[in-house]
Amino acid sequence: MICGDWGESKNVWILETKHPWARNRNLCTVESVARQMSDYCTRLLTWNYVPSNPQNYLGKRLEDEFGNVRLSGLPVESILESTPFIDFLNKTFENNTARHHHSFVHLSDALRLALVYKFGGIYIDSDIWAMKQIDLAPKYLARASGGMISNAVIKSEKPGSQILMKIMEEGNKAYDIHNYAVLMQQLCVKMAWYFKSKNHTIQLVDTRIGLIEDSGDWKIFGFKSGGLCSSYGKNQLKSPEEAEKKFEKLMAENCSMFHYMQSYLGQTQEYKPDDKSNLAVLVMAKTCPFTLSNADFV
Repeated sequence: MICGDWGESKNVWILETKHPWARNRNLCTVESVARQMSDYCTRLLTWNYVPSNPQNYLGKRLEDEFGNVRLSGLPVESILESTPFIDFLNKTFENNTARHHHSFVHLSDALRLALVYKFGGIYIDSDIWAMKQIDLAPKYLARASGGMISNAVIKSEKPGSQILMKIMEEGNKAYDIHNYAVLMQQLCVKMAWYFKSKNHTIQLVDTRIGLIEDSGDWKIFGFKSGGLCSSYGKNQLKSPEEAEKKFEKLMAENCSMFHYMQSYLGQTQEYKPDDKSNLAVLVMAKTCPFTLSNADFV
């Protein structure tokens, strides 16, 4: 059975911490992963999830369409239990109300580390679409567009990674609710230290995003090595011809994942599924045709 208990399945973890539903374009992440990773259970965990909410209708249809998809609630406290983040929820929320506008991001950053540490598997951000298989190595990270180590994709084939534990320990100590990337910074620092300890050098920001850094059991992938790529700009272009040209360039890069960078580029507006001038829509047509064809907007 592909989707058994959490500790018995090979899982891809996708989180929604802000809303009790997933946006249609985030469902594209679910579908794209389910298509490419048929031997993994693709789990969308949504905080305060209510299946009967009309906004979860398309998600339920997606679950019915793919046998390796599971939509469920997000048991925050049990995931963080027995980790350095055991009291993290109290630091970021009070009576289910966010203490700061960064709280939702910080909670997601903590949960992804705890999930992969406790259960193993692959964590992937909900604004990344799988274009190929994303099972790139037993343990890996993907560098973001500028070359910095990113927590957007984290894989540890087996639970109990000591480097992830160290990141959680240091992240909890250094936590600052006003610092947007505080937990990701700890990942960058600790992974850089790890690589150095293995007699490999790594720059946190560089131009070598097409290269792969190999340090024993952990690897970091850039786009030319089959990892993460993005539009590096706005997805809404002036014409279908311009969008198609950019799409062809993207396909030639041979990356496994497309990051449309919803937050960083402010791309939160909704798109029409038939908008041929939008690069994201063209990628969705390739990666999540079911979601695209059944949504009024994405």
